[in-house]
Amino acid sequence: MYLQRLKSEKSERRNITRAYMTRTQEKGAITILKHKENDHEHDRFLLKKIRNFILEC
Repeated sequence: MYLQRLKSEKSERRNITRAYMTRTQEKGAITILKHKENDHEHDRFLLKKIRNFILEC
């Protein structure tokens, strides 16, 4: 009985750890996507600046 409870607690902890890891990976993926979006916005900003500079010349 005691061993069974220990095993179930251990597996519960493992499941919690797995869930936490998955959540952390999701957050990481979201962060990467946000950075890519920001890079894209920055690229568009630079292209607009370059285009305006060329049009001024």
